[in-house]
Amino acid sequence: MNALGGEIVSVITHEEAMGAQNEYKDKIMHMCVALPGSSNIFMADAIEPFQHGTGVYLSLEFQSEAEGAKRS
Repeated sequence: MNALGGEIVSVITHEEAMGAQNEYKDKIMHMCVALPGSSNIFMADAIEPFQHGTGVYLSLEFQSEAEGAKRS
């Protein structure tokens, strides 16, 4: 996280979130990273066959609709 100047806020494994007791139990399911300036990056894993072009979903959240419009 040094490159982004961020800090890991939370890490949840498949076992912690869903009680999974299989090969995915120790894999990270959700992770949240806090960035300077009150921004966060939330990451989530999906157990699906990977296909190019569907591996990344990006969601941006702003304090207001006006703030979002200003940055788009």
